[in-house]
Amino acid sequence: MKAFISRRDFLKVSGAAAAAAALAGCSSGSSGSAGGKTVKIGVFEPASGDNGAGGKQEVLGIEYANSVAPTVDIGGETYNVELVEVDNQSSTDKAVTAAQELVSKKVSVVLGSYGSGVSIAAAPTFQSASIPAIGCSCTNPAVTEANPYYFRVCFLDPFQGSVMANFAKDEFGAANAYVLSMLGEDYGSGLATYFVNAFEDLGGTVTSEQFPEGTSDFSAYIQNAINAGADLIFAPCATTYAAQIITQAASAGFDKPITAGDTWESSVILDAQKGTSVQVYCSTFFDENDDSGAAKEFVAGFKEWLNADSQKLTNNGGNDIVAAVSALGYDAYMTALEAIKAAGSTDGTAIKDALFGVDYDGVEIRKGAADSMRDYVLQNGGAYSTECDGTVKSISNQGGTPLVVAKNHKILGVIYLKDIIKRGVKEKFADLRKMGIKTIMITGDNPLTAAAIAAEAGVDDFLAEATPEGKLKMIRDFQSKGHLVAMTGDGTNDAPALAQADVAVAMNSGTQAAKEAGNMVDLDSSPTKLIDIVRIGKQLLMTRGSLTTFSIANDVAKYFAIIPALFMGLYPGLSALNIMGLQSPLSAVLSAIIYNALIIIALIPLALKGVKYREVSAGKLLSRNLLIYGLGGLIAPFIFIKLIDMILVLFGLA
Repeated sequence: MKAFISRRDFLKVSGAAAAAAALAGCSSGSSGSAGGKTVKIGVFEPASGDNGAGGKQEVLGIEYANSVAPTVDIGGETYNVELVEVDNQSSTDKAVTAAQELVSKKVSVVLGSYGSGVSIAAAPTFQSASIPAIGCSCTNPAVTEANPYYFRVCFLDPFQGSVMANFAKDEFGAANAYVLSMLGEDYGSGLATYFVNAFEDLGGTVTSEQFPEGTSDFSAYIQNAINAGADLIFAPCATTYAAQIITQAASAGFDKPITAGDTWESSVILDAQKGTSVQVYCSTFFDENDDSGAAKEFVAGFKEWLNADSQKLTNNGGNDIVAAVSALGYDAYMTALEAIKAAGSTDGTAIKDALFGVDYDGVEIRKGAADSMRDYVLQNGGAYSTECDGTVKSISNQGGTPLVVAKNHKILGVIYLKDIIKRGVKEKFADLRKMGIKTIMITGDNPLTAAAIAAEAGVDDFLAEATPEGKLKMIRDFQSKGHLVAMTGDGTNDAPALAQADVAVAMNSGTQAAKEAGNMVDLDSSPTKLIDIVRIGKQLLMTRGSLTTFSIANDVAKYFAIIPALFMGLYPGLSALNIMGLQSPLSAVLSAIIYNALIIIALIPLALKGVKYREVSAGKLLSRNLLIYGLGGLIAPFIFIKLIDMILVLFGLA
């Protein structure tokens, strides 16, 4: 049997063009008519559901950008830009239908969505149609993972999870955190996991819980936080639930900080907090008080545009506060226009290719793999030093993932990302090896990093720079050789391999696609849970085999014992085979019946408890069980039937 364990690439933005930290300058664009020529930009956002409020604010940023730049030059001709808006209803079930609607309306590029879950659900639809999508505020890494058609203009959850964990430690001296997220929600579950990992790495302790969709009473969860002695609450969830958590925390007298991710940057939160003593902190993408030229110009223009329309003001929460997601919506639209211009075409594939190199005015900050960042810096007249190259190699050799960061074509440094091997993992992989199971780690990392991690974790082999196709091919190759293959994974790119494997275990912290492709979901999100699954499976098989072996051997011995006694009256010669010296045919039959009833009762505890499993080879297990249950099944009838026969004769019952 082969076991495969997928490793998620943290902070990997698949094909992300520019993770820009600042806004573009507000280009005036052309407001004149472009004749009948139009390019369509899809707006894939929630106007209803849990994320409806945030979705509307993100759309406002896109619509404002469209008012600023309503046309785009393509190959020397001016095209009108038409926004095609659909409501994904904050639902992963409805997201695919909404995405298909945009495809049917022949949009050239898509913007959105607020909410990582719906973006993850829709991503395959856009990729299949060769339509690039630019995420505005969808921060889960799985959105862009293994999808060259999905980009983003925001930071990622691993980053903000780590930032909020460090903030909790540095600002409040927190040692104990209570983490609350919605069950089955990609954004909240993912961000919660990254926060927990970072907080525990800092030496903190965490109590985690998840609430089901539709929850309105959070009093029990807040009380659990109080009982756990939490120094703060971290609750990455939709604003609908956030407002209730804040008001109910205030009612319960919770006087510690409540923190969250980017979704809480909303007037809904301010309204819920108003009049309470609850302290609320969250990460954000944009500060409207930024007095830099581009940001200042954007804020002034956006507020003027917003206040000119009462409906737009209502969609913004009834005030003119500039939401960070509005700024991101603006950025995404302007990025799309730059890509369309660079492509010189309305074709989705051409726009996708152009997005990899799109820039616009503002502070340009990029991060990525060393090779791509070297090419990017050199092509733009920058310098890539041997010191940087040496640092990258050193990190890779130590089992880390190097990410090179550049600002305005100048290398700033290298980020060292290190996957922490959980305690006891190496020993568990050794247990799998004793079972005769080969373990293979699959990762998108470079071979040097993969080799270092594989050695540290104690796996037998690894596949580096793996693609979804590569994972699928490896599993099929092993299956074609007669091996049974088990697979664990958590990413969308793991889904095809999980579907192909004989046994597939998806992580609870993973994407919906991975969960649907797996045979089962591990609520603890531990890859080593596969060991327990194999152990339980083998124990069940061994128990069934042992009971069957004993039963067959028992029947053979039982009938060999009583048949001579049963028929020796008719055939006196059979008395020579009555080696047990049973008294009579009657006593032989009664003894066998009584023995049969008693042995079934005696085997019930064994069937319930199961045969004890040991991490030894299959050959040794078979020999051991044949010796105990095969030989035992042959001997037991002779002993116990004779004893029962003697008792029956003693009491004159036969």
